[in-house]
Amino acid sequence: MKQFLPAVLLVSFFTSCTTANFIQHTPSLVQSGTHTEKGEFTGRALYSTGSSSSNTVENSTGASPYQQVRGFQAQGSYAVDDHFAVQGSFMHSGEKGGSTENGVKSIVYDYNRNVAEAGLAFYQALGDKSNFYFELGGGAGLGSYKAKELSSLLVPGGRYYDHSVFKLYVQPSFYFISPNVHVQTGFKFASVNFNNIKSNYTSLEKQSRDLTLEPKLNTTVIDFFFRTDIYLPGLPWLGFSGQTQVSSELQKKFNTNINDNNYGIGVCFRFGELTEQKAKKN
Repeated sequence: MKQFLPAVLLVSFFTSCTTANFIQHTPSLVQSGTHTEKGEFTGRALYSTGSSSSNTVENSTGASPYQQVRGFQAQGSYAVDDHFAVQGSFMHSGEKGGSTENGVKSIVYDYNRNVAEAGLAFYQALGDKSNFYFELGGGAGLGSYKAKELSSLLVPGGRYYDHSVFKLYVQPSFYFISPNVHVQTGFKFASVNFNNIKSNYTSLEKQSRDLTLEPKLNTTVIDFFFRTDIYLPGLPWLGFSGQTQVSSELQKKFNTNINDNNYGIGVCFRFGELTEQKAKKN
């Protein structure tokens, strides 16, 4: 019986430690110009947040999951003619994951994600003098994800899990334009590749956290989004923007989770309208 005592103590020790589910991916908020004619430049600066609906915490004491996602996204689009636009965006997302028990937060993971995207878009009014438009965009994204598991009795000295990100995407959408309100909905279909995966987790630790043992990983993600831009009366070039986005893997390939609920709120602007307003005053 004594020979089993060390094993029992070891199991008891590990089951009393907190391990939050690893979050593998955070999608960028969908970018679009909502253009009507050549020469317009539109953009947004957004505070972003999100969550994973499948986020859980393994803890024998029954702690609740803790997740805090905060970031910034900058978006810009320029209409090079009456039907085509060039677009770009940048996302920075910081995240902490762990558990909350008796009002005390226990941070397990600390993430930093940076991704830049660039692409082209075709837009077309749905009829003469129509306020409804169709847009089809596509492009590529490149960036890096860095994840750190903080030092604990379970992983003395801490662990890291870093990799580069490359994606190809296509995004059809519809939008409505009025003098002060732009409303848009659609989806983004993206093939996401994680390359150059580097980590100091041991093979057993990767298995316990359900992390890939391969040097690269690929999956396909679809993002459904709805966005409203409201421009200020008297200042038609400046307004407020809000966006909600729900994401899902079409075929489950990630070993772990994605942040499938994402939101953005901030300011929007359209410099083409400002130029026209100044021209009318002269």
